[in-house]
Amino acid sequence: LRYGLAEVVAFHKAHAGEAVGVGLEALKKNKDEIGPYSVRDRIHRTIVRKPGAFGGIEGVDFHIEDCSGCTILICDRTAECFVDGLVNCRVLVGPCSSSTFVRNCDGCTFWVATKQFRTRDCENCTVYLHSHTEPVIETSKDLRLAPFCAEYPG
Repeated sequence: LRYGLAEVVAFHKAHAGEAVGVGLEALKKNKDEIGPYSVRDRIHRTIVRKPGAFGGIEGVDFHIEDCSGCTILICDRTAECFVDGLVNCRVLVGPCSSSTFVRNCDGCTFWVATKQFRTRDCENCTVYLHSHTEPVIETSKDLRLAPFCAEYPG
């Protein structure tokens, strides 16, 4: 599946019953927690999509929503990336062939490689950016922009 070990261990701890592993019913009921193309409603978690996580599928849109205190590493190519409602998170967005949208975030650090970067209603965030165009910044304050300075294997 190419998920990060921390994410798999956390899912197992949260949903393993008295049996050795996660049963079929628990997996069906909670499968949205490990959706390959989205991360939602997480608190103090490390979430990773490793290189090749999307199986070579072109045009994958990735969504990150309503997380707090998380480290989120998207280390595969995306077509678009939507980041909404994060607080005190660290987020890496690997190569994005179109636009990356960052909205309503507070106290976060981002590393983003994208064709176009757009942000709106963000406060107190740092963005390490590689973009083909000038960033579009709307109704945000206390943003810091610097050159992209991240790498990962693959």
